[in-house]
Amino acid sequence: MATGRDHPERGRPSSGITVAVAAHDGAKVIGRCLDSLIEQTVLPDRIVVVDDGSTDETADVVATRALRRPGLITVVSQPNRGVAAALRAAVAEADTEFVAIADQDDWYAPRRLEVSLELAQRPGADMVGGQVTGRLGNRLRLTKSRVPTDVAGIADRMSAGLDPLPHITMMVRRDGFERFGNYRLLRRAADLELMLRWAHRG
Repeated sequence: MATGRDHPERGRPSSGITVAVAAHDGAKVIGRCLDSLIEQTVLPDRIVVVDDGSTDETADVVATRALRRPGLITVVSQPNRGVAAALRAAVAEADTEFVAIADQDDWYAPRRLEVSLELAQRPGADMVGGQVTGRLGNRLRLTKSRVPTDVAGIADRMSAGLDPLPHITMMVRRDGFERFGNYRLLRRAADLELMLRWAHRG
């Protein structure tokens, strides 16, 4: 069930961006994520949060942020089906030219969407991304991801079956989901499978 759907705030130009956020028991972290999305230099038209059967106060935290910016945050509630299903639901709600991905524990640097949009608007770009700084997972800490940014390095990485960019930095053209297919309902690595499938299909 979706709630909160509306047009961009009156008087603000459209950015053409929907941010898709999959959430499950993320009450302790999702507020910071949403705050960083709301404070972007280029504000998304919509933030679609799919609450994937949370049993904590995730829904309350999201509702509080939605009240602060009416019409910006759409909440979709569903039984717990996993991250891939949640992202599929978020993509189904998107009605903008571009879709950006955020995990519930992510923090977007203030110009993240601005820079991604500049890259995504280049001719022939269906998928763009960048690097990650900070913490990855519960054990591994890193200062910066080491995904290559040159064409040859990206091609080598894909030929080895590795993701060409960190999933949480991804922004794509929404119609790419129609041309190349949506997230598949895999228990693991649905993001890797999607990126490699899109790359190999064009």
